[in-house]
Amino acid sequence: MSMTCQHSSRCLGNAQSKATCKLHVQPHLKVEMYHLDLCDCWVLAAFSCLTMNQQLLTRVVPTDQGFSDGYAGIFHFQFWRFGEWVDVVVDDRLPTYRNKLVFVHSMERNEFWSALLEKAYAKIHGSYEALKGGNTTEAMEDFTEGVTECYELTKSPQDLFKIMKKASLRRSLMGCSIEGGVCWQCGISASGCLGLLHSVSLDECRCIDAHNADYDTRADQCSHDPDHAIAAKEGSMISSGNVMDGATEDGFGAEDQKDAFAANGKSIAPALFSPDIIRKTITKPLMAESRTALGLVRNHAYAVTGVDEVKSLGKLNNLVRLRNPWGRVEWIGPWSDNSKEWENIDDPEDKKHLQWQLKDDGEFWMTFEDFKRNFTKLEICNLTPDALSDEQTHKWTVSISEGRWVRGCSAGGCRNYPNTFWTNPQYRLRLYEEDDDPDDDEVLCSFIVALMQKHRRREARHRVTMLTIGFTIYKVPEEFCDKKEHLPKEVFLYNKSVAHCGSYINLREITERFRLPPGEYVIVPSTFKPHEEGEFLLRVFSEKANISEEMDGVIGTANLEHPKVDDQDGAEENKEDRQFRLIFKQISGDDMQVNAAELQTILNKAFSKYPELKTKGLAFDSCRSMVALMDTDASGKLTLPEFKYLWNKLKCWKGIFQQFDSDKSGSMTSYELRLAVNAAGYQMNNQLYQIISMRYADENLNIDFDNFITCLVRLEGMFRAFQAFDTDGDGIIKLNVLEWLQLTMYA
Repeated sequence: MSMTCQHSSRCLGNAQSKATCKLHVQPHLKVEMYHLDLCDCWVLAAFSCLTMNQQLLTRVVPTDQGFSDGYAGIFHFQFWRFGEWVDVVVDDRLPTYRNKLVFVHSMERNEFWSALLEKAYAKIHGSYEALKGGNTTEAMEDFTEGVTECYELTKSPQDLFKIMKKASLRRSLMGCSIEGGVCWQCGISASGCLGLLHSVSLDECRCIDAHNADYDTRADQCSHDPDHAIAAKEGSMISSGNVMDGATEDGFGAEDQKDAFAANGKSIAPALFSPDIIRKTITKPLMAESRTALGLVRNHAYAVTGVDEVKSLGKLNNLVRLRNPWGRVEWIGPWSDNSKEWENIDDPEDKKHLQWQLKDDGEFWMTFEDFKRNFTKLEICNLTPDALSDEQTHKWTVSISEGRWVRGCSAGGCRNYPNTFWTNPQYRLRLYEEDDDPDDDEVLCSFIVALMQKHRRREARHRVTMLTIGFTIYKVPEEFCDKKEHLPKEVFLYNKSVAHCGSYINLREITERFRLPPGEYVIVPSTFKPHEEGEFLLRVFSEKANISEEMDGVIGTANLEHPKVDDQDGAEENKEDRQFRLIFKQISGDDMQVNAAELQTILNKAFSKYPELKTKGLAFDSCRSMVALMDTDASGKLTLPEFKYLWNKLKCWKGIFQQFDSDKSGSMTSYELRLAVNAAGYQMNNQLYQIISMRYADENLNIDFDNFITCLVRLEGMFRAFQAFDTDGDGIIKLNVLEWLQLTMYA
């Protein structure tokens, strides 16, 4: 896609914006960028891949726009965002300095398609700043709706070249990179993938299933230095090159940089690129990219644009074609543009077939062996989830679910935290039919799980970074099959997982391919640590029919009793009943009824005998709620039978509180509250548990005895009222305004 300016004298003058004047399609374009501008080479690599597929290109950059009559100075682009395609509109004004675009620019001075596309992509993420550092697959998915798979080239499968060739034939998008470098603070080797993983180094940890030896590896910590870890988490970059003193590879020096972002005393770029930050960028090697001896750039994203074979001197050579999105800086080893290997090709027509050119345009060939030897990671974005090792193309079914990790409710962390892991969102997966593979005797079902966190990059300006995420898969025990309820803690304590992602990692999406026997499973997506909030999208692809749905609990009560408040004057009383009546009469007086204030006095005196509760006394409002719960005649007072029923309830709830106050601190965590509410006989979903935590927990997500009792009183009253109105038992009630106000105001 090319946007060519016919009126170059107007558009290329000394101005802070460029207006583009003509739009037409030109395939296989190459783009370049300044070395120190934005650190979004991951986006540029995806741009390069996109130009190789005309159908995808026209989906992202629609052709129904141009400069004919009615041109309004705007363009629109389309991106896939978390399950749907969205249209993004931008104007034709682009930031420039000294007649040059500040950020991405094409090799031709009057060509602006890449700059406008970058602007639209920055808009959906909130700012240009948000594009700093990322993973090529992230942009590839946003351009295709595809599914990505990553390969560590040091542990690549034996048939990797075959996989890459098949991916090329299927028009899949491919990217690669060289990870490595040293910390600019301490000089010690660091393995974080910068510009790809936001410079967070993952250290080894053990994430253990209780009662088994099932391990996950890696945590989001720096491996050698606490200060390094802090710098890494804040987005500082690790460099494998030398300190840069004042000038970049392009000869764009510190003073030029300062002038570029403070022309005429006014900043013309986002605040991130202030003169002070630019000076810091130059005096410290925050750029992770540096050249190897053979011309490759470390910690830099390349696009894989071709995979082919050619005979030279009678020997078959496997070749890979790569593109540097800068549009320059190429490989200078064997099969590079100027190497002698091109003179020894058996068939001269192969040169034309391979589109060989002696030109420093950023695109070059190298052998597959050199590719594996020099690069460390390969990323393939499949336009369909078909396994690249398969010979046939299959039709896949897909299930898409959206969810959230909420602090104190459903953000339970990984299996290192068994007390909270079970509270994470759970998704039931039913696999019904085995794969159609006549050469495979195993009865297995193939499926892909893709877990994607949402909107993190957009919040980068608020110092929000990617969460470290992963997922685990368990076989659903028989007693829980065909039920929608949230699986309890014990299931995960005493059962081993059947599959899990390779590691918890701070990428936007992690994708794994599995083969399991037909049956019912549960997928548990989680962050590595508990209490980390975020939204996510879970996609499950399978070759055969499957059902994937959230297990969010059934709302209801277990044997909810209604109070028996009949007068028992004629019934025989035991010694305890007589003593209870005497105490009640002393407080209530001759009418044998207590109001909320009197009830508060009775209960606080009774609970003061239990110092382990560490209660400061029930609040007056809590006692009002208790009166409303038991007040069957709307008198505002409780009779002796009503009070006795309430007291028995409170004693039961006190025992539950003491049971789940595991550390005897006088309070429960919001996760313990979930267990306690279940033990009291109430079943709820994640949304209701979230509401309860917000309403009754303190800022540290702890619930004291007073708030616990108030919560259960309110639950008891609302469930009982609903059952009274639900006369036909269908779970639906209809109230008029008066009934609604009576129900909600006196509760």
